[in-house]
Amino acid sequence: MASFFIKNYCLFILRGSLALIFGLIAFAFWPIMELNLFSTILGPFLFCEGAVSIIFLIKNRDGIPLMVVFDGVMCLAIGMFITYSWQNMTNAMLIILIAIWAIGTGLIRAIAAVSMHKQKHGIWLLDVSALASIIFGLMIVFRPYGNNISMIWIISTYAVFFGILMIILGIVFRRKTRIVTGQDLS
Repeated sequence: MASFFIKNYCLFILRGSLALIFGLIAFAFWPIMELNLFSTILGPFLFCEGAVSIIFLIKNRDGIPLMVVFDGVMCLAIGMFITYSWQNMTNAMLIILIAIWAIGTGLIRAIAAVSMHKQKHGIWLLDVSALASIIFGLMIVFRPYGNNISMIWIISTYAVFFGILMIILGIVFRRKTRIVTGQDLS
């Protein structure tokens, strides 16, 4: 599994960039955004995140970790569901879907991190990412804060944090790829 992640470091950079762009767009438009409008950008974001994972899986058929397949399919399915049925979706249903996505991806990353602990470089970032996703999902489920605007702020903050973490993890894996292949790091 470690070799798959290290070899496909650009998957982390691309997914991190998508999350960062999503979070920044949500922050930019939060004054005029309701939770239903928010779902019109959330659905395509999750769809694209899942599609990117599936494309990388198709490109690298050998040695694909099952967790990566599950993560891509889950993001793709939830993204499609939100994108195509957001008009009929209640806020509670949207929040439950976001929580399922966050906790599911957090658990997938936690399993991946545990199986990669022999690798020393950057795995703690995967641990932090997994823990942040699970905590975020639980925060969404229990909603200790009030209104929909605060929900948008929390989701946007998580997206920016997750995006930065994934980009850094991709850069760490890229450097590890260069060390393993003997390329110069400059």
